[in-house]
Amino acid sequence: MASTPLPEFARPPVVEVALSIMFESLPRFRSAHTGLFWRRVRDRFPNAEDHPVLDAPIEQPSGPTPPVITPTLQLVSAVPVRAWFTSTSGTELIQLQHDRFAHNWRTGETRESYPRYGTIRDAFVDEYKQFSQFVHEESLGSLTARQCEVTYVNHIRDPLGCRHSHIEQVIRSWRPTNNGSFLPRIEDAKINTRYVIKDSSGGFCGRLLATLQPAYLRETSEEILVFTLVARGRPLSEQLDGALQFLDLGHEWIVRAFTELTTPEMHDTWGRIR
Repeated sequence: MASTPLPEFARPPVVEVALSIMFESLPRFRSAHTGLFWRRVRDRFPNAEDHPVLDAPIEQPSGPTPPVITPTLQLVSAVPVRAWFTSTSGTELIQLQHDRFAHNWRTGETRESYPRYGTIRDAFVDEYKQFSQFVHEESLGSLTARQCEVTYVNHIRDPLGCRHSHIEQVIRSWRPTNNGSFLPRIEDAKINTRYVIKDSSGGFCGRLLATLQPAYLRETSEEILVFTLVARGRPLSEQLDGALQFLDLGHEWIVRAFTELTTPEMHDTWGRIR
């Protein structure tokens, strides 16, 4: 990647960030272990919920490989649920399942300002190390990272009159229907794009996925555009340092792509610093 400083905004529209590491399944991991680990972090994450497990395609040069479907008789060897441990404010979240560990920051009902990537990364590293120590102490195996993921969710609101039909006010490459054409202005649209991420030697490392879709704010029914960027790929080694190197690379790709794909007018709205 370029050595120039990352773009920065005073008021970025980000409402959620998630960092996660997918590792080889821990076959001895049971529901009791989920509770035992929760005990270690319960002072910061006092609320617990159960959710369905997450699957993720493994990014390959030829295209993402769908998740392998495990035979039903083998499902009993691992916990078929994903635990959520949330902070009192609801702005921080740990997600834990037999082959994934994630930390989310969410703006929540308090509309907390984005604390920046470094703060979220530090929290993720601390929690992942606690989980790694727990896995060791409980003789559950070892954490072998196989894929990493950085997700940024942005809610783009209406300071410039941005509506579902005015995508060109947000996305640089979008062109509205010309006056006098048969088709009227679109009502709304969903955009999906993918880009290959390469490592320092030019080899395949993963993909960046960018999605723009229309939505409504639950509280006010206000029209917004949800712009989600996901950087997903292999760790640069199987250990934590290699996983963190990919997370840092994925964060850089997301920030630079967000800036390159969105318009200067929106950059002014978000208070671009550099």
